[in-house]
Amino acid sequence: MMNVFLTFDYELYFGSRSGSCQKSIIEPVEALLSILDSYDVKATFFVDAGYLCKLEEYSNISDKVKSEFHVIKNNIQRLYGEGHSIQLHIHPHWEDCSFKDGEWVMDTSRFRLASFCDKDVKSIVGRYKEQLVSVVDDAEHVFAYRAGGWCIQPFDKIKNALLENKIWLDSTLYFNGKSNSETHCFNFCGMPNKLSYHFEDDPLVECEYGKFLEVPISSYKVPALFFWKLLVAKKLGGRLHTTYGDGSAAGAGILDKLRMLLMPTHSVVSVDGYKSSFLADAFDHYCEHFSGGEFVVIGHPKAFSQYSLSKLDSFLAYNTKNHSFGTFTPNYFARFKNNGINKL
Repeated sequence: MMNVFLTFDYELYFGSRSGSCQKSIIEPVEALLSILDSYDVKATFFVDAGYLCKLEEYSNISDKVKSEFHVIKNNIQRLYGEGHSIQLHIHPHWEDCSFKDGEWVMDTSRFRLASFCDKDVKSIVGRYKEQLVSVVDDAEHVFAYRAGGWCIQPFDKIKNALLENKIWLDSTLYFNGKSNSETHCFNFCGMPNKLSYHFEDDPLVECEYGKFLEVPISSYKVPALFFWKLLVAKKLGGRLHTTYGDGSAAGAGILDKLRMLLMPTHSVVSVDGYKSSFLADAFDHYCEHFSGGEFVVIGHPKAFSQYSLSKLDSFLAYNTKNHSFGTFTPNYFARFKNNGINKL
């Protein structure tokens, strides 16, 4: 039996258009909940806490932002109240963003937390966690982290700030993942091929008594043909493949795009758009190669489509009776401190 964790990055877009909170967050989350509720499944939401901080900052200046802040806070509180897990997601570029002429102006020149000085890193992690805790009113609940854009490297720049704020679990890495665009810069090649493991100074290096627990996002090797099909689905897929979100993404770099279109690559197991097409196959692969343990799915509500949500619905219908579906909670993961780590 696998322990399945559905995790969702709760955020806007970071390209030329941020999109609206209604179209990019609220509406797709509502569509998601209607499916999860039908199977009595709870999820983990990694909330972009920098967004919350900016909403609070501009609430005293703009009635529109004040209303947006109210809507988002109520939505997160509802998720928490209904048993979903709320965890820390950090996109530090919000420090450089502003609200002008009725919309968010994104500056992604400092997209990675490690781009900031040590003092600022400490401040960002502290303020962002405090903001998230103030929304759910439960400091012990928030203990897990996911780096924005998978940009967790170099980890030694952020390690102490996480520890000081009692963040001891990370779920950012995915096996053999890599990217080298202007924003999304990371390389996870060489990380342990395990469902979970401890680490200390580098999340790619297992350390038996490390202070951090890595619970990677599940990964699946896809052929180049998959990405050609993805492009066709986006261009010709019609309403079925149209995403809920109304913004524009900060896309991959040219070299990364060529690599994906020309050779096999590892991708996160996701319920975003056409990537949801290999959700079931990836799960079967993990069930075959791992004797139980954690299967972590990622998703972004802004990137949901009718197609992807239908794939999630089918996945739940087929697997909820034979596998466990849970959320990131301190009680579940505390056992790893004493009982060891699942591995291949």
